[in-house]
Amino acid sequence: VDGVVVALDQALVTIRTLDLEVFDASDPTAYRAARDDPASREGMTVRALTAPRNSAVHHADVIDPDVASASGPVPGTADRYLINPRWKDRSELPARMFEDQKRRHQKALADAYDSACAGVPVLDTLLDALAFFDRLAPALARRRPDGALDGFPLPPYPLAFRYRRLAPDWPTEREWDQRARAAAQAALPGGSRTVKGTVGTPDGLVLCGDTAVGHGRTESFTECPEQVVLDVEAGATYFVTLPDGPAACVVTGGALATAAGPVDLSSLPDLSGDSRPWADLWALCQDDAEHYRRQRALA
Repeated sequence: VDGVVVALDQALVTIRTLDLEVFDASDPTAYRAARDDPASREGMTVRALTAPRNSAVHHADVIDPDVASASGPVPGTADRYLINPRWKDRSELPARMFEDQKRRHQKALADAYDSACAGVPVLDTLLDALAFFDRLAPALARRRPDGALDGFPLPPYPLAFRYRRLAPDWPTEREWDQRARAAAQAALPGGSRTVKGTVGTPDGLVLCGDTAVGHGRTESFTECPEQVVLDVEAGATYFVTLPDGPAACVVTGGALATAAGPVDLSSLPDLSGDSRPWADLWALCQDDAEHYRRQRALA
């Protein structure tokens, strides 16, 4: 984390210098109108980064290393792992970061941080700042003969378990996640699925079961009831385990049903005490669109 903090400090100094001493000093009215436009994520990011840059606290206190998503060890090492640090939520940060010199709360700064930085990967915000400045003054950046930014895309991660943004014009992680998730949901799941029970999560009741992928092999799946209804309507094969055995699922009146009638989801077995960590599997699908896609595209 120390290496991240040092590099981050240098990046924030550069961003603040461009923000205050270059662009704001040249044409403050036009520049602030562009930077403070709520419709500009990149501009809001530059505005938001004022808080950690001007903060008296150490930057290690304002970023979350997100150790849970660390991957590794890095090839050729025994103890080096890749992390993807994110900015902490404002509730975890000192209120002083969002106050002016007279200790008055700066609502515009706090709102910008909430919308553009909180929970966002640090690299995404730095690339957003670069994209914003480059759009205002393309001549400031070094470019290759073809006009592309020199040095981008960044070298790929040695461990590529999930999407990472490597250039200013690439989608943010959140944008890519949303696109990948929507594409996965639009495609039918591979193999037939059997709902074995449910588990309660912060997102509500989740259906859990197995996908038959051939040769007697099955893989666990978790899915929200609304998505199962959409899948069945689109032609996917689902069964639900009832007291009399598995029954094929249909959709009646917009709800999951079998030939015997509507399925009462609350009456399905509660799998929260099962040997498989269903809630964790669901949380992983929510966190990682690529994992969710693989869960649906097994066959």
